[in-house]
Parts: sequence; C-alpha cells; structure tokens
Amino acid sequence: MQKIRLTLFGTPGRQKLKMIFFPTKTQVCHLPEGYTVRNFRGEEDILPWVELCKNGLLADDAGEEAFAERITNVKGVNATTDLFFIEKDGKPVATVTAVDNFADSGLGCIHMVSVATAERGHGLGLALCEIAEKKLSEHHVQTAYLVTDDWRKAACKSYLKAGFFPVNYDSDMADRWSDLLTQFGIDSVMMVTDDGKEDKRIYSK
Repeated sequence: MQKIRLTLFGTPGRQKLKMIFFPTKTQVCHLPEGYTVRNFRGEEDILPWVELCKNGLLADDAGEEAFAERITNVKGVNATTDLFFIEKDGKPVATVTAVDNFADSGLGCIHMVSVATAERGHGLGLALCEIAEKKLSEHHVQTAYLVTDDWRKAACKSYLKAGFFPVNYDSDMADRWSDLLTQFGIDSVMMVTDDGKEDKRIYSK
C-alpha cells in the first residue's frame, strides 16, 4: 500500500491528525428523519457551501474564492460527483467531499466535512462518513484517508464511530489520540502506520 503523505491545508507548527479507513462494502446511510442527501448542483451551491464550512474550516470573511481554493483548484476533485450536501427543509445543513483518486494518488480521501452549528448532535457527522464511504466503495476504493484537528472533537468522534483508524505517524500522535479517547469515553482503539498496517492499541487515560 502506498504511504499516505498528503496533507490538506495544514496548520504550520503542528501536524494534523490523520486517519485511514478501508471502504470495502457499500454503506447504508442512516439519515435522521426529515433529512435528505444530494450532490452539488452548480454555482448556486457555492455560497451555501462556504457558509457551512465557516464552522471551523474557513474564515468568517471567506467568499467564493474559498470554494475555488479548496474544491475547484484541487487536483482530482470534481464537485459534481464528489461533493455532497445533507439538507433539511430544502436547506443545506451539512457537507462532505469524497474523492476516489485524490491528486492522482490512487487513494480515496474525505475532505471538507462540516455540519451547521444548529444541526449538531443529530448524528449528521456519522451520516456524512457513511455517505462518503458509500461513494468511495462504489468506486472500488480500497484505502482512503482524511486529516483533521484535535479541536474538531465532534468530527473526530464521528470518524472513530465510523471505524476509521488513527495514524501513528508522529511522536505525539498516540498521546493526542489518547486524550481524545478519554474525552469521548472510548476505552481503546487500534492505531495504524502510515501505510495502513496495525501499529499498536492505545487506551483512554
């Protein structure tokens, strides 16, 4: 397996958290009642996407240029096929981008995952993971990855619940993930190496 060395929009001075998952079967998406899922439709969806991603992924003053930077101009990303919205009452309330050959790496990738603040706590983070994994498995992706940050706690918890594995690729990763496990009330998880092999089991503190 190719080692996963790609990093999306990292923060200088500290490595992002990285996770690997193996989308080997078609997922059933468990959407809460009243919510629907759809693909990106075109220009009219750009600003709603920007507004959703201001919840921790984009600056408060971000505009359409942020869509170009994070989606249009990223090699291998096709908004029409890769970008999804969860809607409620016809309004986008969550988004995920699932790329089946990110940057011609041969790897799948989950990118730009966000849930509107008012809609958190309804299981939409896990639903976004399922939507992405379903898309990737249907495109025969065997290995995929994502990068995230410690402070995105709801997202990290959703990824762990979806069966994603933390990558032990820097000296502080085990300790950082152990802190998160403690906060989430999760006893232990298996960490993997940068090429997806089992590394060691870590525990909450």
